[in-house]
Amino acid sequence: MIYLLIFFQSVLFSKGLQISSELDTNNVYVGEVIRWSIKLEGHENINYKFPNLNIDNDSVKVKKIVLSENINNRIEFEIISWEIGNFTTPSYFIEILDDNEELDFTMIAPPQEYTISS
Repeated sequence: MIYLLIFFQSVLFSKGLQISSELDTNNVYVGEVIRWSIKLEGHENINYKFPNLNIDNDSVKVKKIVLSENINNRIEFEIISWEIGNFTTPSYFIEILDDNEELDFTMIAPPQEYTISS
């Protein structure tokens, strides 16, 4: 029931926007880097913001990568994990802004699964 509600909210409020989320690989060893890309499509004439995401604890580190090329509709993160197992990318919301640059609504990036091995 919740998934149905989220789907209808996304269709109703998304204004034709689509978010894609992908990993450069989904199987690495402890301490290796995974690159996570989130891209917003259909954003012409739409104000949006990629919020900061910074996680650094004993089991995982997630930090934004500064891209050398200027790509406005994409953000990338590095994920490094020190625990073995199956994981999912953290929740990440793109902020869609109104004409006054105020928050109108948010859209969640699709989560991606990955495995950390020893």
